[in-house]
Amino acid sequence: MNRRMDRMTIAATVIAMTVFVSGCGTTNQGSAPSQTQSTTHPPQTTNHTTTPGNPSSFPASVAMVHFTITGSQLKSIQSAVKMIHGNPRTLGFGSGQKIYVPAALPKGQKFLSAYSGINSIFGTNVNLGFSGFNLDLSNKTPDIIKKVKTVTLSQGHTGTWYINKPGTGGTTYFLIYTIGKTNLIYYSNLKTLSFSQIEKTASQWIDLGSMH
Repeated sequence: MNRRMDRMTIAATVIAMTVFVSGCGTTNQGSAPSQTQSTTHPPQTTNHTTTPGNPSSFPASVAMVHFTITGSQLKSIQSAVKMIHGNPRTLGFGSGQKIYVPAALPKGQKFLSAYSGINSIFGTNVNLGFSGFNLDLSNKTPDIIKKVKTVTLSQGHTGTWYINKPGTGGTTYFLIYTIGKTNLIYYSNLKTLSFSQIEKTASQWIDLGSMH
């Protein structure tokens, strides 16, 4: 979905809400779940494949492919972090939040954009835009959404599904879990993706700041 579609979706979720996005990761499958890349050198010109530990864990019914970050995409994430006075080298921001990205994406999904901002909905945040969903890395959990159910993701992490509360417009679905001080908020209207695809996307993640 493009930036205009993202804003329309969020506008449907909350009145007068503006979405700010930005983002960046190293593979981490051990304990709890949240995206970044850090380096003391200029942004890389080569592509980086964020390889999950066990690609065969993705069932055939949910086709997943490794997520590869290009040098220009990494630079856009670093710029977004810098916009909220974070550290573009370590990709840390706020009060200890980090940039985490999925280790793999549903087949056909693409990384589109990175933005950042501070607002009443997501707090200090970096938002990564993909074709069919957004990933918001935040120091706050939105309080304008209604809890639906809790699920166990494939790596043992626990995530909670929410929907926007009745009366706020069209339906947006949120899958949220926390890694350290970072809330990972995956949200989508699920018109092109399924619940299972979002859960698989959230099940393995990369801390970009620890890649170098």
